[in-house]
Amino acid sequence: NDPNVLLMAAQTYDALGDTVETERALRKTVEADPQSLQAYAMLGKMYYEQGRLELARRELEKYVATAPMSVPGNTMLGTILELQGKKAEAKQRYGKALQIDPRAAVAANNLAWINATSNESLDVALQLAQTAKSQLPSRHEVDDTLGWIYYRKGLYSMAIDALRTSTMRQPDN
Repeated sequence: NDPNVLLMAAQTYDALGDTVETERALRKTVEADPQSLQAYAMLGKMYYEQGRLELARRELEKYVATAPMSVPGNTMLGTILELQGKKAEAKQRYGKALQIDPRAAVAANNLAWINATSNESLDVALQLAQTAKSQLPSRHEVDDTLGWIYYRKGLYSMAIDALRTSTMRQPDN
């Protein structure tokens, strides 16, 4: 149940092209570590590439109906809704995850990103991104979100610093 081992297993299965085991390992990863941005991203990407977003959404809605206090379930459902372009519904799910756990870093980062890219509630977006940063201090995705928010707020030197840090952590992104 070590999330790092589970994530490595998922990456290995993914490299081998075994989507069933990849999905199983990723689901176990987010259960073991609800803050695993990489696992959520891999799951979302896999569902997107397979054209299974609607099926994934329905499955997650069933799961969340039986476990409404599940931070990973609400966060993953938010991610799927966001990938489907349903931003308002995604925001609600991320908000629900944050009501359950105000330090839910993935939900905080993703909600901050939606607000920043739509140029709304930038002060709230900044608070959310700072929450994510406090929980995930070395994740490039969080630095990217912070950089975009700083840019939108006209804080250009802070934006450059955050975006530079993000690209140093993930130079191929």
